[in-house]
Amino acid sequence: MKATYLNENIALFNRLLDRYSKAKEEFLHLTGGEMPPLYFAFDTRFLLSSSLNISFDKNNILSKDARTCYVRLLKLSDLWITYEALLKILNEQGYNAEPAAKATALKDKDASEVFELDDILTNCNNQLKFNCLNNERFTKKIQDYLNFLAQNSSTTQVAVLNKALFSLKSIKPFNIQEIIAIIYAIHYLFINQGETSLSKIQNLLLTRFLFEILYDFLSLASLKIATKLIKNKTVNITK
Repeated sequence: MKATYLNENIALFNRLLDRYSKAKEEFLHLTGGEMPPLYFAFDTRFLLSSSLNISFDKNNILSKDARTCYVRLLKLSDLWITYEALLKILNEQGYNAEPAAKATALKDKDASEVFELDDILTNCNNQLKFNCLNNERFTKKIQDYLNFLAQNSSTTQVAVLNKALFSLKSIKPFNIQEIIAIIYAIHYLFINQGETSLSKIQNLLLTRFLFEILYDFLSLASLKIATKLIKNKTVNITK
């Protein structure tokens, strides 16, 4: 299973998937092979989303680059739905501080200290810096895109997206909530307004890199969070 786009993320994904699989196996051993509905829902969605392959009819008139970007968008949006399944488990275990606000449901402190996502976040920011923010023209396009997302998102999203804009303008790395807010805003506009984002950045290569980096981040973070949550559940069973 290759569930990351950037080659430098493949080895990390495989390690995290192995840890998740072992944690799940231990849990299933204790429960006689049964998973609670919330955990089963995430597990099924993640495996489906990670294995999803999308192709187009050979007569499709869009350019190859446009088709590639659209596939990246579809997979990112599908993975977000998987992450929403994970949020329900976070809520069950008491980590979800704001169940109604999906972008800020995972607190930065928990992301760092409980789920140990600092390395994944650092990788994401470095990859964005190298591929998407490596010159003034690209940075301006990303800045305009974040403005567009903020102007067309729900009220709870706008504050976090504005913080992401401030980080970008201040040449600071994004935090966890800012990255998640960007992903959710892309998903929200695609699902609710049919916005494909292909014309907003006006550079298909830049759009592709952005979607790929965000997808890899969410995939890796979801695996690491899910592993910790399953281990927590296992500990509760053995008490």
